[in-house]
Amino acid sequence: SSSNNNSFFQGCQRRFAIYSATGEEQVLNWLKMDLLQGQRVHGCQRLPVCNATTCSGHGVCTDRWWYGECDCDSPLVGPHCDQEIETFTFRGHSSVRITPRRDLDTSTVTRRDTDLQTDGNVTRLELHLRTRVDRGTLVFTAPFAGTAFVQVLVQEGLVQVRVHAGAQRVWGLSSLQRVDDGAWHRLQVQLGWDWLQLKVDHGPEQVMPGLGVDPAANGGLDLVSSLVFVGGVNTSQTYFLPWFDLPFFDGCCSALQLNGELISLQPNTNPNATRTVTLSSSNSDESGADFLPTCQGRDVCADSCNAATSTCLDQWNAATCVCRPGYAPSGDCSVLVDPCAGAPCLNNGTCRVVRDSSTGLLPVAHVCDCPEHYYGADCSQY
Repeated sequence: SSSNNNSFFQGCQRRFAIYSATGEEQVLNWLKMDLLQGQRVHGCQRLPVCNATTCSGHGVCTDRWWYGECDCDSPLVGPHCDQEIETFTFRGHSSVRITPRRDLDTSTVTRRDTDLQTDGNVTRLELHLRTRVDRGTLVFTAPFAGTAFVQVLVQEGLVQVRVHAGAQRVWGLSSLQRVDDGAWHRLQVQLGWDWLQLKVDHGPEQVMPGLGVDPAANGGLDLVSSLVFVGGVNTSQTYFLPWFDLPFFDGCCSALQLNGELISLQPNTNPNATRTVTLSSSNSDESGADFLPTCQGRDVCADSCNAATSTCLDQWNAATCVCRPGYAPSGDCSVLVDPCAGAPCLNNGTCRVVRDSSTGLLPVAHVCDCPEHYYGADCSQY
Protein backbone atom coordinates (compact mmCIF):
# COMPACT_ATOMS: atom_id res chain seq x y z
CA SER A 1 0.00 0.00 0.00
CA SER A 2 1.10 3.57 -0.67
CA SER A 3 -0.70 4.97 2.35
CA ASN A 4 1.45 7.10 4.65
CA ASN A 5 -0.08 5.33 7.65
CA ASN A 6 1.55 2.02 6.72
CA SER A 7 5.22 1.23 7.22
CA PHE A 8 7.27 -1.25 5.26
CA PHE A 9 8.98 -4.25 6.83
CA GLN A 10 12.75 -4.08 7.32
CA GLY A 11 14.57 -7.33 7.94
CA CYS A 12 14.88 -10.84 6.52
CA GLN A 13 12.30 -13.49 5.64
CA ARG A 14 13.08 -16.97 4.42
CA ARG A 15 9.77 -18.69 3.71
CA PHE A 16 6.48 -17.31 2.49
CA ALA A 17 3.45 -19.57 2.18
CA ILE A 18 -0.28 -19.09 1.62
CA TYR A 19 -2.80 -21.51 3.05
CA SER A 20 -6.21 -22.10 1.47
CA ALA A 21 -9.44 -22.59 3.38
CA THR A 22 -8.93 -26.34 3.08
CA GLY A 23 -5.43 -26.12 4.58
CA GLU A 24 -3.57 -26.56 1.31
CA GLU A 25 -0.16 -24.91 1.41
CA GLN A 26 1.33 -22.95 -1.47
CA VAL A 27 4.96 -21.89 -1.00
CA LEU A 28 5.91 -18.87 -3.09
CA ASN A 29 9.25 -18.32 -4.73
CA TRP A 30 10.75 -15.05 -3.50
CA LEU A 31 12.83 -14.62 -6.67
CA LYS A 32 9.70 -14.62 -8.86
CA MET A 33 7.71 -12.17 -6.72
CA ASP A 34 7.33 -8.58 -7.86
CA LEU A 35 7.56 -5.71 -5.39
CA LEU A 36 5.41 -2.65 -5.88
CA GLN A 37 7.63 -0.54 -3.64
CA GLY A 38 10.77 -0.93 -1.59
CA GLN A 39 13.86 -2.95 -2.24
CA ARG A 40 14.58 -6.69 -2.11
CA VAL A 41 17.96 -8.41 -2.05
CA HIS A 42 18.59 -12.13 -2.34
CA GLY A 43 19.98 -13.58 0.88
CA CYS A 44 19.80 -12.10 4.38
CA GLN A 45 21.86 -8.96 4.02
CA ARG A 46 21.90 -5.82 6.12
CA LEU A 47 23.86 -2.62 6.50
CA PRO A 48 26.56 -2.40 9.20
CA VAL A 49 25.14 -0.72 12.29
CA CYS A 50 28.38 -0.02 14.20
CA ASN A 51 30.88 2.48 12.84
CA ALA A 52 33.20 5.20 14.12
CA THR A 53 30.34 7.67 14.65
CA THR A 54 27.70 5.41 16.20
CA CYS A 55 28.93 6.11 19.75
CA SER A 56 30.57 9.46 18.90
CA GLY A 57 33.98 7.90 19.49
CA HIS A 58 33.27 7.63 23.24
CA GLY A 59 31.94 4.12 23.71
CA VAL A 60 31.80 0.51 22.57
CA CYS A 61 29.15 -0.36 20.00
CA THR A 62 27.46 -3.77 20.14
CA ASP A 63 25.79 -5.02 16.97
CA ARG A 64 22.19 -5.91 17.86
CA TRP A 65 21.52 -7.13 14.30
CA TRP A 66 19.47 -4.16 13.05
CA TYR A 67 20.75 -1.41 15.38
CA GLY A 68 23.88 -0.53 17.32
CA GLU A 69 23.81 -0.35 21.12
CA CYS A 70 26.37 1.95 22.75
CA ASP A 71 28.12 1.17 26.02
CA CYS A 72 29.41 4.66 26.80
CA ASP A 73 32.71 5.71 28.31
CA SER A 74 32.28 7.42 31.67
CA PRO A 75 30.98 10.01 32.39
CA LEU A 76 29.06 10.30 29.09
CA VAL A 77 25.56 8.95 28.53
CA GLY A 78 22.88 8.88 25.84
CA PRO A 79 22.07 6.59 22.90
CA HIS A 80 25.13 7.91 21.05
CA CYS A 81 27.37 8.75 24.06
CA ASP A 82 27.14 12.47 23.31
CA GLN A 83 25.51 13.75 26.51
CA GLU A 84 27.43 14.93 29.57
CA ILE A 85 26.04 13.96 32.94
CA GLU A 86 25.98 16.13 36.09
CA THR A 87 28.92 15.44 38.41
CA PHE A 88 29.73 16.29 42.05
CA THR A 89 32.77 16.21 44.35
CA PHE A 90 32.84 14.52 47.76
CA ARG A 91 35.77 15.36 50.03
CA GLY A 92 35.50 12.49 52.48
CA HIS A 93 33.16 14.07 55.03
CA SER A 94 29.79 14.53 53.31
CA SER A 95 26.86 12.44 52.16
CA VAL A 96 23.70 13.14 50.20
CA ARG A 97 20.38 11.73 51.44
CA ILE A 98 17.68 11.14 48.82
CA THR A 99 14.18 10.72 50.24
CA PRO A 100 11.33 9.72 47.88
CA ARG A 101 7.85 11.09 48.37
CA ARG A 102 5.89 8.35 50.11
CA ASP A 103 2.64 9.40 48.42
CA LEU A 104 4.05 9.29 44.88
CA ASP A 105 3.30 6.50 42.42
CA THR A 106 6.84 5.92 41.07
CA SER A 107 5.49 4.06 38.05
CA THR A 108 4.46 7.44 36.60
CA VAL A 109 7.99 8.88 36.74
CA THR A 110 9.47 9.70 33.33
CA ARG A 111 12.52 7.55 32.72
CA ARG A 112 15.44 7.99 30.35
CA ASP A 113 15.33 4.42 29.06
CA THR A 114 11.86 2.98 28.61
CA ASP A 115 13.27 -0.40 27.61
CA LEU A 116 14.52 -1.12 31.13
CA GLN A 117 12.55 -3.51 33.29
CA THR A 118 10.83 -1.33 35.88
CA ASP A 119 8.10 -3.64 37.14
CA GLY A 120 9.61 -3.95 40.60
CA ASN A 121 11.09 -7.38 39.93
CA VAL A 122 14.33 -5.97 38.49
CA THR A 123 16.01 -2.81 39.73
CA ARG A 124 18.92 -1.18 37.90
CA LEU A 125 21.34 1.28 39.51
CA GLU A 126 23.96 3.22 37.58
CA LEU A 127 26.63 5.60 38.82
CA HIS A 128 29.86 7.08 37.42
CA LEU A 129 32.77 7.54 39.83
CA ARG A 130 36.30 8.86 39.96
CA THR A 131 38.63 8.39 42.91
CA ARG A 132 42.17 7.72 44.10
CA VAL A 133 41.23 6.30 47.50
CA ASP A 134 40.76 2.56 48.00
CA ARG A 135 37.83 2.71 50.40
CA GLY A 136 34.54 4.61 50.62
CA THR A 137 30.76 4.24 50.39
CA LEU A 138 29.16 5.03 47.04
CA VAL A 139 25.49 4.14 47.60
CA PHE A 140 23.58 2.80 50.59
CA THR A 141 19.86 2.07 50.44
CA ALA A 142 17.43 1.49 53.28
CA PRO A 143 13.81 0.46 52.74
CA PHE A 144 11.03 2.16 54.66
CA ALA A 145 9.60 -1.31 55.20
CA GLY A 146 11.52 -4.56 55.24
CA THR A 147 14.94 -5.66 56.39
CA ALA A 148 17.08 -5.90 53.22
CA PHE A 149 19.74 -3.21 52.71
CA VAL A 150 21.96 -2.68 49.67
CA GLN A 151 25.46 -1.22 49.90
CA VAL A 152 27.75 -0.26 46.99
CA LEU A 153 31.26 0.75 48.00
CA VAL A 154 34.92 0.91 47.06
CA GLN A 155 36.85 -1.63 49.12
CA GLU A 156 40.59 -2.21 48.62
CA GLY A 157 40.33 -0.42 45.28
CA LEU A 158 37.55 -2.68 43.94
CA VAL A 159 33.83 -2.05 43.63
CA GLN A 160 31.80 -4.21 46.00
CA VAL A 161 28.03 -4.72 46.10
CA ARG A 162 26.56 -6.15 49.30
CA VAL A 163 23.00 -7.20 50.01
CA HIS A 164 22.24 -7.36 53.73
CA ALA A 165 19.23 -9.35 54.92
CA GLY A 166 19.63 -9.15 58.67
CA ALA A 167 22.78 -9.20 60.76
CA GLN A 168 23.87 -12.69 59.74
CA ARG A 169 22.95 -12.85 56.03
CA VAL A 170 25.15 -10.92 53.60
CA TRP A 171 25.72 -11.60 49.90
CA GLY A 172 28.18 -9.70 47.74
CA LEU A 173 30.11 -9.32 44.50
CA SER A 174 33.46 -7.62 43.83
CA SER A 175 34.62 -6.14 40.53
CA LEU A 176 37.50 -7.69 38.62
CA GLN A 177 39.22 -4.34 38.02
CA ARG A 178 40.41 -1.58 40.31
CA VAL A 179 38.73 1.82 40.22
CA ASP A 180 41.10 3.87 42.41
CA ASP A 181 43.32 4.99 39.50
CA GLY A 182 41.89 8.52 39.17
CA ALA A 183 40.04 7.74 35.93
CA TRP A 184 36.28 7.83 35.40
CA HIS A 185 34.51 4.48 35.75
CA ARG A 186 30.93 3.47 35.02
CA LEU A 187 29.19 1.22 37.53
CA GLN A 188 26.03 -0.77 36.78
CA VAL A 189 24.19 -2.90 39.34
CA GLN A 190 21.06 -4.95 38.72
CA LEU A 191 19.01 -6.62 41.45
CA GLY A 192 16.45 -9.27 40.60
CA TRP A 193 14.14 -11.54 42.55
CA ASP A 194 17.02 -13.51 43.99
CA TRP A 195 20.05 -12.57 41.93
CA LEU A 196 22.66 -9.81 41.80
CA GLN A 197 24.62 -8.52 38.81
CA LEU A 198 27.60 -6.14 38.66
CA LYS A 199 29.37 -4.56 35.70
CA VAL A 200 32.18 -1.98 35.64
CA ASP A 201 32.98 -0.05 32.45
CA HIS A 202 33.03 -2.37 29.43
CA GLY A 203 34.03 -5.40 31.48
CA PRO A 204 32.14 -8.68 31.81
CA GLU A 205 28.89 -8.96 33.73
CA GLN A 206 29.34 -10.75 37.04
CA VAL A 207 26.26 -12.53 38.35
CA MET A 208 25.45 -14.10 41.71
CA PRO A 209 22.29 -16.21 41.62
CA GLY A 210 20.27 -17.57 44.51
CA LEU A 211 20.39 -14.72 47.03
CA GLY A 212 17.31 -16.08 48.77
CA VAL A 213 15.92 -12.56 49.22
CA ASP A 214 12.34 -12.18 48.03
CA PRO A 215 11.57 -8.47 47.39
CA ALA A 216 7.87 -9.24 47.23
CA ALA A 217 8.01 -10.43 50.82
CA ASN A 218 10.09 -7.70 52.44
CA GLY A 219 10.31 -4.85 49.92
CA GLY A 220 14.06 -4.71 50.48
CA LEU A 221 15.20 -4.68 46.86
CA ASP A 222 12.84 -1.98 45.65
CA LEU A 223 15.48 0.75 45.45
CA VAL A 224 13.16 3.17 43.67
CA SER A 225 11.04 3.69 46.79
CA SER A 226 13.88 3.31 49.33
CA LEU A 227 15.84 5.89 51.26
CA VAL A 228 19.15 6.34 49.40
CA PHE A 229 22.47 7.74 50.64
CA VAL A 230 25.31 8.68 48.25
CA GLY A 231 28.88 9.30 49.43
CA GLY A 232 28.50 7.73 52.88
CA VAL A 233 26.20 7.85 55.88
CA ASN A 234 26.47 10.02 58.97
CA THR A 235 25.64 7.19 61.37
CA SER A 236 25.16 9.57 64.32
CA GLN A 237 22.06 10.95 62.59
CA THR A 238 20.48 7.66 61.49
CA TYR A 239 18.93 4.57 62.98
CA PHE A 240 21.18 2.05 61.21
CA LEU A 241 22.51 -0.90 63.12
CA PRO A 242 26.21 -0.94 64.09
CA TRP A 243 27.29 -3.82 61.84
CA PHE A 244 27.26 -1.56 58.76
CA ASP A 245 30.66 -0.20 57.71
CA LEU A 246 29.81 3.09 56.00
CA PRO A 247 33.00 5.16 55.42
CA PHE A 248 32.69 8.44 53.57
CA PHE A 249 33.74 8.62 49.92
CA ASP A 250 36.51 10.88 48.61
CA GLY A 251 36.24 11.56 44.89
CA CYS A 252 33.67 12.45 42.24
CA CYS A 253 30.27 10.93 41.48
CA SER A 254 27.75 11.56 38.77
CA ALA A 255 24.03 11.93 39.20
CA LEU A 256 22.46 8.65 40.26
CA GLN A 257 20.25 6.63 37.91
CA LEU A 258 17.60 4.27 39.28
CA ASN A 259 15.73 2.26 36.65
CA GLY A 260 16.65 4.88 34.07
CA GLU A 261 15.45 7.81 36.16
CA LEU A 262 18.19 10.44 36.51
CA ILE A 263 18.35 11.71 40.11
CA SER A 264 20.39 14.84 40.72
CA LEU A 265 22.55 15.01 43.85
CA GLN A 266 22.07 18.76 44.09
CA PRO A 267 20.39 19.54 47.45
CA ASN A 268 16.68 20.17 46.96
CA THR A 269 14.09 20.59 49.70
CA ASN A 270 11.14 21.32 47.41
CA PRO A 271 8.20 19.36 48.93
CA ASN A 272 6.61 19.02 45.49
CA ALA A 273 9.66 17.33 43.97
CA THR A 274 9.71 13.60 43.23
CA ARG A 275 12.51 13.28 45.79
CA THR A 276 14.03 15.63 48.33
CA VAL A 277 17.84 15.76 48.46
CA THR A 278 19.59 16.92 51.63
CA LEU A 279 23.29 17.27 52.46
CA SER A 280 24.89 16.01 55.66
CA SER A 281 28.49 16.40 56.82
CA SER A 282 30.59 15.04 59.65
CA ASN A 283 32.29 18.46 59.65
CA SER A 284 29.24 20.60 60.42
CA ASP A 285 31.03 23.89 59.74
CA GLU A 286 32.52 22.82 56.41
CA SER A 287 29.74 20.99 54.56
CA GLY A 288 29.92 23.44 51.67
CA ALA A 289 33.64 22.80 51.20
CA ASP A 290 33.16 19.04 51.49
CA PHE A 291 30.58 18.81 48.68
CA LEU A 292 31.14 20.72 45.44
CA PRO A 293 29.37 20.96 42.07
CA THR A 294 31.26 19.48 39.12
CA CYS A 295 34.31 17.25 39.55
CA GLN A 296 37.04 19.29 41.21
CA GLY A 297 40.42 17.86 42.15
CA ARG A 298 42.61 19.10 44.97
CA ASP A 299 45.60 21.40 44.45
CA VAL A 300 48.08 18.57 44.70
CA CYS A 301 51.00 20.61 43.37
CA ALA A 302 51.01 23.15 46.19
CA ASP A 303 53.50 21.25 48.38
CA SER A 304 54.30 18.07 46.47
CA CYS A 305 57.43 18.99 44.52
CA ASN A 306 60.49 21.19 44.91
CA ALA A 307 59.96 24.00 42.41
CA ALA A 308 63.68 24.65 42.19
CA THR A 309 64.53 21.14 41.07
CA SER A 310 61.37 19.85 39.38
CA THR A 311 58.08 20.57 37.63
CA CYS A 312 54.84 19.26 39.15
CA LEU A 313 52.47 17.31 36.90
CA ASP A 314 48.89 17.40 38.22
CA GLN A 315 47.22 14.03 37.48
CA TRP A 316 43.95 14.68 39.35
CA ASN A 317 44.43 14.19 43.09
CA ALA A 318 47.90 12.79 42.46
CA ALA A 319 51.13 14.61 41.70
CA THR A 320 54.18 13.47 39.74
CA CYS A 321 57.45 15.38 40.04
CA VAL A 322 59.27 15.70 36.72
CA CYS A 323 62.90 16.30 37.62
CA ARG A 324 64.94 18.99 35.93
CA PRO A 325 68.14 17.96 34.12
CA GLY A 326 70.84 17.06 36.62
CA TYR A 327 68.52 15.60 39.29
CA ALA A 328 67.71 11.95 39.84
CA PRO A 329 64.08 11.02 38.90
CA SER A 330 62.98 9.87 42.34
CA GLY A 331 61.05 11.36 45.24
CA ASP A 332 61.10 15.16 45.23
CA CYS A 333 64.05 15.39 42.79
CA SER A 334 66.42 16.61 45.48
CA VAL A 335 69.27 14.19 44.69
CA LEU A 336 71.88 15.29 42.15
CA VAL A 337 72.73 12.90 39.37
CA ASP A 338 76.25 11.46 39.38
CA PRO A 339 77.06 10.97 35.68
CA CYS A 340 80.16 8.97 36.63
CA ALA A 341 78.27 6.45 38.77
CA GLY A 342 78.67 2.94 37.44
CA ALA A 343 82.16 3.56 35.99
CA PRO A 344 81.10 4.34 32.40
CA CYS A 345 84.69 4.70 31.18
CA LEU A 346 86.43 1.45 30.19
CA ASN A 347 90.09 0.42 30.09
CA ASN A 348 91.07 2.58 33.08
CA GLY A 349 89.64 5.72 31.50
CA THR A 350 88.98 8.69 33.77
CA CYS A 351 85.40 9.95 34.09
CA ARG A 352 85.00 13.72 34.19
CA VAL A 353 81.71 15.44 35.11
CA VAL A 354 80.33 18.08 32.76
CA ARG A 355 78.28 20.71 34.56
CA ASP A 356 75.51 23.01 33.38
CA SER A 357 77.10 26.00 31.66
CA SER A 358 74.51 28.47 33.02
CA THR A 359 75.09 27.75 36.72
CA GLY A 360 78.26 25.67 36.73
CA LEU A 361 76.70 23.48 39.42
CA LEU A 362 74.35 20.90 37.93
CA PRO A 363 76.01 17.78 36.55
CA VAL A 364 74.40 17.10 33.19
CA ALA A 365 76.82 14.72 31.43
CA HIS A 366 80.20 13.04 31.60
CA VAL A 367 83.30 12.80 29.41
CA CYS A 368 85.82 9.94 29.40
CA ASP A 369 89.53 10.88 29.32
CA CYS A 370 91.04 7.79 27.71
CA PRO A 371 94.55 6.36 28.38
CA GLU A 372 97.09 6.09 25.61
CA HIS A 373 96.05 4.04 22.55
CA TYR A 374 92.33 4.00 23.55
CA TYR A 375 89.61 6.23 22.22
CA GLY A 376 85.81 6.53 21.83
CA ALA A 377 83.04 7.86 24.06
CA ASP A 378 83.71 5.13 26.65
CA CYS A 379 87.35 4.36 25.76
CA SER A 380 86.33 0.99 24.35
CA GLN A 381 88.13 1.34 21.03
CA TYR A 382 91.83 0.52 20.59
